[in-house]
Amino acid sequence: MSEIDLAKDLKKEIDTWLPRAEKEFKKIKECSDPDFLKNIEAYIKDAKYFLEKNDLIKSYEASLWCWSWIEIGKWKGILK
Repeated sequence: MSEIDLAKDLKKEIDTWLPRAEKEFKKIKECSDPDFLKNIEAYIKDAKYFLEKNDLIKSYEASLWCWSWIEIGKWKGILK
Protein backbone atom coordinates (compact mmCIF):
# COMPACT_ATOMS: atom_id res chain seq x y z
CA MET A 1 0.00 0.00 0.00
CA SER A 2 1.38 3.39 -0.96
CA GLU A 3 1.36 6.48 1.23
CA ILE A 4 -1.29 8.00 -1.01
CA ASP A 5 -3.54 4.97 -0.56
CA LEU A 6 -2.98 5.03 3.20
CA ALA A 7 -3.86 8.72 3.36
CA LYS A 8 -7.04 8.13 1.34
CA ASP A 9 -8.04 5.24 3.59
CA LEU A 10 -7.40 7.24 6.75
CA LYS A 11 -9.37 10.21 5.42
CA LYS A 12 -12.27 7.94 4.50
CA GLU A 13 -12.31 6.43 7.98
CA ILE A 14 -12.14 9.84 9.65
CA ASP A 15 -14.97 11.07 7.43
CA THR A 16 -17.00 8.07 8.57
CA TRP A 17 -16.29 7.90 12.30
CA LEU A 18 -15.88 11.53 13.34
CA PRO A 19 -19.34 12.64 12.16
CA ARG A 20 -20.86 9.53 13.74
CA ALA A 21 -19.18 10.36 17.04
CA GLU A 22 -20.35 13.98 16.85
CA LYS A 23 -23.91 12.86 16.13
CA GLU A 24 -23.91 10.44 19.05
CA PHE A 25 -22.33 13.05 21.32
CA LYS A 26 -25.20 15.43 20.58
CA LYS A 27 -27.72 12.72 21.54
CA ILE A 28 -26.34 12.37 25.07
CA LYS A 29 -28.98 13.54 27.52
CA GLU A 30 -27.42 12.45 30.80
CA CYS A 31 -23.95 11.73 32.07
CA SER A 32 -23.14 10.57 35.60
CA ASP A 33 -19.51 11.70 35.24
CA PRO A 34 -18.88 15.20 33.83
CA ASP A 35 -15.19 14.42 33.30
CA PHE A 36 -16.16 11.50 31.09
CA LEU A 37 -18.16 13.87 28.90
CA LYS A 38 -15.28 16.38 28.81
CA ASN A 39 -12.93 13.66 27.56
CA ILE A 40 -15.25 12.78 24.69
CA GLU A 41 -15.56 16.42 23.73
CA ALA A 42 -11.77 16.85 23.90
CA TYR A 43 -11.20 13.89 21.58
CA ILE A 44 -13.69 15.31 19.08
CA LYS A 45 -11.89 18.66 19.15
CA ASP A 46 -8.52 16.93 18.82
CA ALA A 47 -9.71 14.92 15.83
CA LYS A 48 -10.85 18.11 14.09
CA TYR A 49 -7.65 19.96 14.99
CA PHE A 50 -5.40 17.22 13.64
CA LEU A 51 -7.53 16.91 10.52
CA GLU A 52 -7.08 20.64 9.87
CA LYS A 53 -3.31 20.13 10.25
CA ASN A 54 -3.52 17.18 7.83
CA ASP A 55 -2.18 14.87 10.54
CA LEU A 56 -4.42 12.01 9.50
CA ILE A 57 -2.98 9.41 11.84
CA LYS A 58 -3.61 11.51 14.96
CA SER A 59 -7.01 12.61 13.68
CA TYR A 60 -8.00 9.01 13.03
CA GLU A 61 -6.76 7.96 16.43
CA ALA A 62 -8.71 10.73 18.19
CA SER A 63 -11.82 9.87 16.15
CA LEU A 64 -11.65 6.29 17.34
CA TRP A 65 -11.02 7.30 20.92
CA CYS A 66 -14.05 9.59 21.08
CA TRP A 67 -16.21 6.91 19.51
CA SER A 68 -14.84 4.33 21.97
CA TRP A 69 -15.54 6.55 24.97
CA ILE A 70 -19.13 7.03 23.80
CA GLU A 71 -19.65 3.29 23.35
CA ILE A 72 -18.05 2.44 26.68
CA GLY A 73 -20.05 5.15 28.42
CA LYS A 74 -23.30 3.72 27.07
CA TRP A 75 -22.28 0.17 27.89
CA LYS A 76 -21.36 1.07 31.48
CA GLY A 77 -24.47 3.22 31.96
CA ILE A 78 -22.49 6.45 32.39
CA LEU A 79 -24.13 8.01 29.33
CA LYS A 80 -27.79 8.06 28.43
